Formats: sequence, structure tokens, C-alpha cells
Amino acid sequence: MTVASTEMLLGYDEIIAVLAAVPVILRETRRRKGQTMKQAGDQLGIAASTVMRWERHEQEPSTGDIIRILRWVAT
Repeated sequence: MTVASTEMLLGYDEIIAVLAAVPVILRETRRRKGQTMKQAGDQLGIAASTVMRWERHEQEPSTGDIIRILRWVAT
């Protein structure tokens, strides 16, 4: 199974690696921006407790949430 993009194809293992990196990306970006979990949550449209659960690998973000996180990272 692969996910097609205009630049590359990702296999299952690569997709899993990207998904596993989302909590780290979220935490590091939030810290780089100097934001609290509440501030990041407000910008992402979610509760601070959800940010905390994602960062601690206690809950996985949905596909839509991952897209929002990656857009937020890019801002």
C-alpha cells in the first residue's frame, strides 16, 4: 500500500514513521513558537488536554488533525 504525491511514493513503513513523528513535531514546534499547550490548542481548534495527550502518545490525531498540525507547523 502506498500514498501517492506529486513528489514521491511512501510505503507503509514510511507512513508509520511519519505518523510516529507527529507528536514530536507538535511538541518541538510548540516550544519553538514559545506557546503553551492552550495556545497551540487554540490555534489548532482543539483543547489543551488533547495537545497534551497527542504529545504524550496517549491518543493519535485523526488524518484531518494531522493536516491541521502540519499546516500550523508551516506558519
